[in-house]
Amino acid sequence: MGRPLLTGAGPPPLAVGAQYLRSPEPGPATVEHETRREGRRVSSYRSRLVQGQTTVEALVTTGSLDPAATPFWTSIELPALPPV
Repeated sequence: MGRPLLTGAGPPPLAVGAQYLRSPEPGPATVEHETRREGRRVSSYRSRLVQGQTTVEALVTTGSLDPAATPFWTSIELPALPPV
């Protein structure tokens, strides 16, 4: 999922998403890594599991949260739904 994540160096992941494009087969595979953006506060990376074609693609955003910040929660009411 990116060299900083594998080595433990750098900030922790803030968001991770993976798309399974096709089923990987048992056997050898290659992991390709691409740095999309490295910034002062946030960085993003793309990793692919390849077996001839891309089978899985992951996007990872890393960064550091402000430890002094307080969480923000919305107070939006959920709509009433009919029973199932």
